[in-house]
Amino acid sequence: MKKLLTLFAVALAALPFYAEIYFPHRYVDFGLDLSIEADENLIGAKDIFVKNLVIDLPKICDDLDKDGFVLNMHQNINLFMDVNINGYGGGLTIGESIAMSFNLGQDFFRFLAYGNYGDSDSDTSIDMQMMFEAYTDVSVPVHLKFGKLRITATPSYYIPIVYLPNTKATVSLTTMDDGSITAEANADLNFYSVLDLANCVSTDESGNTNFNPTNLPIDDLKNDPMSIFSDSAGFDLKARAEYALLDNLDVGGYVNVPLFPGSLKHRLSATAKISANLDPILDYYTNGEPKEEGQNPWHINPENPKDMFSGFKTDSSEKFYINRPFRLGIEAAFRPFGNNWFFIHPKLGLAMRNPFGKDFSIASIYPEYSLEVQASLFDVLGLNLCTQYTDKVFMHSLGIFANLRIMELKLQIGTGSGSFLKSFNLSGVKASLGFSFGF
Repeated sequence: MKKLLTLFAVALAALPFYAEIYFPHRYVDFGLDLSIEADENLIGAKDIFVKNLVIDLPKICDDLDKDGFVLNMHQNINLFMDVNINGYGGGLTIGESIAMSFNLGQDFFRFLAYGNYGDSDSDTSIDMQMMFEAYTDVSVPVHLKFGKLRITATPSYYIPIVYLPNTKATVSLTTMDDGSITAEANADLNFYSVLDLANCVSTDESGNTNFNPTNLPIDDLKNDPMSIFSDSAGFDLKARAEYALLDNLDVGGYVNVPLFPGSLKHRLSATAKISANLDPILDYYTNGEPKEEGQNPWHINPENPKDMFSGFKTDSSEKFYINRPFRLGIEAAFRPFGNNWFFIHPKLGLAMRNPFGKDFSIASIYPEYSLEVQASLFDVLGLNLCTQYTDKVFMHSLGIFANLRIMELKLQIGTGSGSFLKSFNLSGVKASLGFSFGF
């Protein structure tokens, strides 16, 4: 009986004193949040783990949209401290994030599925795009309360570490009379870094340039990190407001505003070039001739992937300005039974990637949404389901949490894709872990 009373007392102590969209579980909180995600829209686990595997190129092509094959990767880590006493307080968050995307145009898969619709010895041009970015930041959230209105303003000081702008490349495919196919891809890359990479580029006797990452100026970073980072830092502001419209309904809005752009002035330029030749595929597999060990119909040049990059050069004469995404949206928390043991949390917004930046385009503007349903027992043990479209990725996730007042553990796993239909087909995964403690 004493054990049951103790458990009940712990559960009551864990209940928040007021309802919010994002209600605090402790007055003082210390914690870590980690998430990692990778997704694509070409093929899912359900397409592979079947008794009879069939590669239907026309179906794959028809299922893709105009963007073609899209691969995304994201990773975030945040260390935080937060104080929230009856709606007032503040905190500190130190974090880093990495994002990468790559896409190969639908025309490539249309070529594989249906040919080039032309005569032999004809060319097909295909678009390809890639992007990479990494940041670190320090944020200072401030919590305020004015009656039923609660506001959290979070100014952030962020530093771009590396940035590859949204870069377009071209893939040329040529079909020959004998049925062979030649593919050639070319791209001019401009890679921006917080560190000067001049010492990493060397020229040999033949005039060829090479890149050696072991010559990174780590000593300069150790000796004067503040000077290096402060020269690249940017500033933005996140704000969130909530209003208790009804006893069981909170409504709110949020905005992420870039105020001062970050910048990187150290540019590494290079040319990437790779070509491949495919022998007549039907002859290779059907003419019955024995093949030598290790022989295959593909011939790739260069054979070593690192040799595909050439023409390395560095330049530090001009800054490239970088803003983190602009976001604007509305959200709500509806508690049909009047308390936090069950609530529905919808969100709808608009985002822009690198607004005002050189690589900004109409395609950088996209909608976002999420719908989360959470149920908990005395706010001690809980379960949540969420479906969302964020950073151009559809994601569906399941999460659990255990909150013992002084300590809380959250785990969430999900499946997603850049394609809505493929997001149900295990084409990508996301996992996040959160741990916090306090009183």
